[in-house]
Formats: sequence, structure tokens, C-alpha cells
Amino acid sequence: RKHVKTGHLYQLHAYMTNMAASDRFAGPVEGMLLYPETEGPVQLDYRIHGRRLRVSTVNLDQPWQGIRDELLGLVA
Repeated sequence: RKHVKTGHLYQLHAYMTNMAASDRFAGPVEGMLLYPETEGPVQLDYRIHGRRLRVSTVNLDQPWQGIRDELLGLVA
């Protein structure tokens, strides 16, 4: 069974909240937890207090071009 560590979600949410409150940043704040793939791909999408938070994995057991493509696909 795949699960996300609650502490990681809370920490990222705290960063997102502080970023949204900053005068230096205008626009929607989104966050992503990125983990190495160990038991298959994971793609989760949450909304916490109206902010999008994603959890994704990347297969690091492939040539660097594949890793690059996966990472670019996550932010597209």
C-alpha cells in the first residue's frame, strides 16, 4: 500500500502558506512532493485549503534523458 508521510505534507503546506503570504509572490501557489519510484509510479493530487499539492514519483533507474523527460512532464 502506498502512502504519503503526513509530516511531509504538513511541511510543504507550511511552505506554500508562507509563500502565498509573501509580498514578493503574486499568483496561485502550488506544491509538489517528489519521491524516487520504488514500488511503481505514484501520482496523487490534493487540494488543501484551496491550494493544489501533488505527490509524484520519478523512476531513477533509467538513462538521464528519461529522468529529464519525466521531470519536465511533471511541471508541464
